[in-house]
Amino acid sequence: MSLLPRFQSSFETFLDVGRIELWKSLRPTAARLGNKGLDDLASFVNKATGVMSTKALGVSLTQRQAESAWLMFAPRYTRASVALMVDMFRGGLRGQLARESLGALLFGGGAIYMAIATATGQEINLDPTKSNFMKVRLGDQWVGLGGKHRALFKAVPSIVKASFDNPMGLVHWNILDAEHSRDNPIIQFARGQSAPGPGMLLTFLNGEDAISRMVPSFSDEPLEWGKFLGTQLAPFAIQGALEEGQFNMGGYFWELAGAVATPASATQKRADIRDRYAKEGF
Repeated sequence: MSLLPRFQSSFETFLDVGRIELWKSLRPTAARLGNKGLDDLASFVNKATGVMSTKALGVSLTQRQAESAWLMFAPRYTRASVALMVDMFRGGLRGQLARESLGALLFGGGAIYMAIATATGQEINLDPTKSNFMKVRLGDQWVGLGGKHRALFKAVPSIVKASFDNPMGLVHWNILDAEHSRDNPIIQFARGQSAPGPGMLLTFLNGEDAISRMVPSFSDEPLEWGKFLGTQLAPFAIQGALEEGQFNMGGYFWELAGAVATPASATQKRADIRDRYAKEGF
């Protein structure tokens, strides 16, 4: 057990060095605006690297513990990501840095994605309401940039689209009803960001998880339950490897590297085989 604190320290060291170097690179610009500029820079560095001091914001210890246990997965990271996107609409240095960083993330990441998609002869997908938004097919996996900002970039257009295509779905708020969860993208997003405990509780009450994977029946084999629980409670890299019910090194590698990876569906694989035989026959 003594190795765990040291491993955490080694992981946090990289993040600390990144924050320090980011601060040093922007400090000359912020210093011209005096203490207000330095305060804005400190806020930006924290939010851009997924850290916010909830204690400094006045959040009580009880609330912080409740958020971690029952409300959100990685609450400080979630709060920092949302706050950075809100800062885009602010004035001053804080708003400028937020717009520049998120703009670079979106357009830089988009440029890299389009270059890879073009080089591999794949169709470019920039529709955030689609499941393969900014993903490329690598083997049996769809791989794209990961992170909380990606989830937010996908959630907002999905909510807007639902308001036109299925406005009644947005007035359905029964989180214990699987149909309401599927129809309301706000509930879908909230379930995807929830803490493991309540997330699992909602999964069992609904009979399916946030992305419509069915809960095994009590008559199923223990192995089926093990696979299902593995996709719900294991670290992201392990979840990615277990998506197809068997350990997939491709999903494990990409998730471990910080990307988001989903296995190609059976329909997509069937289309691949059909296209291959069609080319061989003609």
